[in-house]
Amino acid sequence: MTGPGHKVRPFNLYFRTNMSADSKFIYQPVFRDNCCEIMMIESVPCLCHRYFHSPQDCGYLKNNLQLILELAKKELASGKLTPYLIEVYEGKLLPSDDVTWIQKDFITQLWESGIRHVAYVSRNNVFSQFVMETLLEGKSPEKVTIRIFRDIDDAFQWLERIAPMQST
Repeated sequence: MTGPGHKVRPFNLYFRTNMSADSKFIYQPVFRDNCCEIMMIESVPCLCHRYFHSPQDCGYLKNNLQLILELAKKELASGKLTPYLIEVYEGKLLPSDDVTWIQKDFITQLWESGIRHVAYVSRNNVFSQFVMETLLEGKSPEKVTIRIFRDIDDAFQWLERIAPMQST
């Protein structure tokens, strides 16, 4: 499976960048270009979306997020809720114009596709260890928990702790 109009380039089957030497996570590559990569990490398990730098436009971002939703829906069809990890190396993931779209539309789409937990990793984020539960409008108690981390190892530890809760 590839993202819209992009080819997957072969790359190492171990997730090692910016992790401790003993941390290796086997993953299934889904999509990669010079801006981001999307993979399914089998050992946690979770969907992982890594940005090497900020997307150039909202259309690019939305295409990649649509791919994440499709992957999560496949997992949901097999009875699994899938956590979602977003890692941003530099820059901001979203221009401020798109924050409203995320709040009004994308959070609901995450819920509908079976994503209940999101780990957002950014080394430059002042809100590290911040937890936010986004209640879906008119659908309480349905919520998506978003936790912000500065360190990817901490994010993986959290995802591993919540893994037992990831069944429908």
